[in-house]
Amino acid sequence: TYCWVNDELHMLRDENGEPTEVVGSWSDITARRKMGDAMVAAQNRLNHLLTSAPAVIYSFEATGDYAPTFVSDNVAALLGYEPKEYLESPDFWWRHVHADDLPRVKEKLNQLFKEGQINHEYRFLRKDGSYCWINDEMHLVRSQDGRPIEVVASMNDISSRKKAEEDLARLHDLEIAYLAEIEKEKQHADELLHAIFPHLIVQELKSTNVVKPRRYDNIAVIFTDIVGFTSYCDSHAPEEVVPSLQTL
Repeated sequence: TYCWVNDELHMLRDENGEPTEVVGSWSDITARRKMGDAMVAAQNRLNHLLTSAPAVIYSFEATGDYAPTFVSDNVAALLGYEPKEYLESPDFWWRHVHADDLPRVKEKLNQLFKEGQINHEYRFLRKDGSYCWINDEMHLVRSQDGRPIEVVASMNDISSRKKAEEDLARLHDLEIAYLAEIEKEKQHADELLHAIFPHLIVQELKSTNVVKPRRYDNIAVIFTDIVGFTSYCDSHAPEEVVPSLQTL
């Protein structure tokens, strides 16, 4: 079998400086090598999991300028930025939060330092110039003496969900508008009914959709044909037609 050896060599020289002998020492480092290989494999697996995960994992300092300390490689797929672009500037994250959402985000961060964790939503600027909706879950990490030292967080793209919510809200608004229009037309119809029929007849018509036949005495009904009335209506406004009929 093979084992891993760490070999440390020293050259011995005579009084003239000529090499005379090599003295070395071996130590078996097989266990250490195995541990190192296992750590490398674990690190590679962790990187693979982080890259394949739907959420971007990132962290930043909890004091000072809140500079970013880590971001997973899949930030490129989510936002279009390379990890080094994200990490190079302490205010990168702040500069890319939508201006309208920034006051609310700052308020949420104050809550983070009080409660230890938050979950909030905001718009973030992609590299292509468009904004996406982000769900961001943040956890505050403290030292043993309780001092805040780092924030670990995960970002998810919820743009599709937000669009669905906006579409649903827009449909709800349209529904309310349609119902209001229907109610308006219903009131208009009621006004017309009350203008044409007696109150008791209107109530009966609205409650049963029919009106029972009634006999009335001393009623005269006249049917007339007004020559040219159709063309007269086409060429005159209703405000002129109705008074003309009343005059007749």
